[in-house]
Amino acid sequence: MSAVATSCTALPDFQPCEQVVIIVFPNVEIPAGAPVMSASILFDVDEVRPGQSDDDCLISIMGEANANPAMPTDANGDVSSRAVTTASVMWSPAACGDGCSTHGDLVTPDLSAILNEVTSMGDWASGNNLAIIMGHTSGAGSRWVESSRENNGIQTPALF
Repeated sequence: MSAVATSCTALPDFQPCEQVVIIVFPNVEIPAGAPVMSASILFDVDEVRPGQSDDDCLISIMGEANANPAMPTDANGDVSSRAVTTASVMWSPAACGDGCSTHGDLVTPDLSAILNEVTSMGDWASGNNLAIIMGHTSGAGSRWVESSRENNGIQTPALF
């Protein structure tokens, strides 16, 4: 799994936004054309910041419209030049006030429509990479998650 953050100034599908993040999951074991009934991403909370973690935020989630996307690079425009899926999900992660803790779980809503669009592409094959692109679109809040960390025996972020 690989994650990269980038500016979204050239990614109109996420306008307005402050940051776009891509997560590429390698070797995704979904047979071509098999229906995905439910799918989410599990994140590990990295930081809880009063006045930010407890404010609302809205995140756009799309897939990369590519049946076997490349791992991200730090090249300028790498994320913003990638085509995105028609399917998308808007996510308003729960505010994380005093009841939250570092290394707690943060889970996206169902992303099955995005996965179904990618895995129904003609050149999709089980074992291909699958990329999810997320952009903060509104709200004063922020959520900080680990880019890669084991949490209760699960390597996060985890697609499940």
